Amino acid sequence: MAFGERLQELRRARGMTQEDFAAQLKVSRQAVSKWESCRGYPELEKIIYICNRYGVTMNDLFCEEVPLGGQETPAAPERMESRTLKTALGDFVSNLSPANKWAGVGGLAAVTALVALCMLYLKGGGDSEMTALWIAAIVVFGVVEAVTCRAASAHPAEGEERFRVSLLDYGAKRNIVRELQKRGCTVTVLPAQTSAEEVLAAKPDGVMLSNGPGDPAENVYQIEQIKKLLGKVPLFGICLGHQLTALAVGGGTYKLKYGHRGVNQPVRDLDGVRTYITSQNHGYAVDGTSLPVGKVRFINANDGTCEGIDYPDLRAFTVQFHPEACTGPKDTSFLFDQFVDLMKGGDR
Repeated sequence: MAFGERLQELRRARGMTQEDFAAQLKVSRQAVSKWESCRGYPELEKIIYICNRYGVTMNDLFCEEVPLGGQETPAAPERMESRTLKTALGDFVSNLSPANKWAGVGGLAAVTALVALCMLYLKGGGDSEMTALWIAAIVVFGVVEAVTCRAASAHPAEGEERFRVSLLDYGAKRNIVRELQKRGCTVTVLPAQTSAEEVLAAKPDGVMLSNGPGDPAENVYQIEQIKKLLGKVPLFGICLGHQLTALAVGGGTYKLKYGHRGVNQPVRDLDGVRTYITSQNHGYAVDGTSLPVGKVRFINANDGTCEGIDYPDLRAFTVQFHPEACTGPKDTSFLFDQFVDLMKGGDR
């Protein structure tokens, strides 16, 4: 059922006029905007920040009945109406599209939505059910699973086959495959849910981690698989693949205040004197100072954010921008040649 239809069903069930319903929606929107203003925090820090501020523990969030009163809780109702926060949000998310469906508490985005709902209850902002609907509408999780391929597919090399590459599809652009094919690589595109064991069993010469949507920290399963791949096979990650690799080695990511969008993003190579013009479309970035291993190789010339990392000890490298950009710019397509050299046994 579409979101708008769900709202109208809620209005009819309550016997509300369109005018009264619109007034209540305005209150709920205002309540959600308070949560939206906290989005500058990385997901985990946001959870801790909200919980600490309002005296809510993680146990409070998932117990059978969540008490919202207490001496330390400012301006809070005494108790939540006889349902858990988890159920309040889950009831409505379950009616949305498959990409948004409630899937327990595994994803950080899902947990953040729960904490946000808890905060709204504590602040007494808006109607509880309609606030839950608005949160469900703007918090999207499971997006990688929604856009990945459903089955593996093979794409033969142009000319003589030199290497076999496994491409994990988190929302891959077709030109990644083309760039590899042009360099003599047969590419097997794999669903995002493919395990590291399955990837390694095929004995690829290299692994590519593709671009993709959403909050990188949400992809807990994919991060665990990358941990198992690092050091076992040459690896090249682009965009989301870059972020997931950083998380896999113990680094951190955060949401940018303003994302990087467009085909004219300047990127400096810290190993040389060049600045490249790149194509980018992302809202999250890797915290280059958080990396326990690896070396930041590229930075954004505008804001200094991390744009690429070398992991020489793990035979891996990653970039935030799109070297496969089609129709361009093509400044950084040489990175595919460097990946081929890495598969040959050379150094990055």
